Amino acid sequence: MEKNEGKIEFYKDKHLPHEVKENLIIRINRAKGHLESIKEMISQDRTCEEIITQLSAVKSAVNEIMIKVVEAHIGMIEKGNFNNSDVIELVKVLIKSMKLK
Repeated sequence: MEKNEGKIEFYKDKHLPHEVKENLIIRINRAKGHLESIKEMISQDRTCEEIITQLSAVKSAVNEIMIKVVEAHIGMIEKGNFNNSDVIELVKVLIKSMKLK
């Protein structure tokens, strides 16, 4: 197993900016709301089409959250908050997390 494989320890002390965190939390809460509505829709025997539409909204919301996290880290890299080996490890983590299971 490679050093740091699947871990983000190498930049644990390089925190996201406060405004980015706030935006991510808002987006996560929105996605949670979609998930709660999906649970309710299933309980109410709503149509497959309606459920899939909401699931698609959750998927889009999660993808946007991932993009915002990556963009924030790219910004941190551009500001020099990471060294080259940190960048390589970050890219490995991102690639692994984005692979289809």
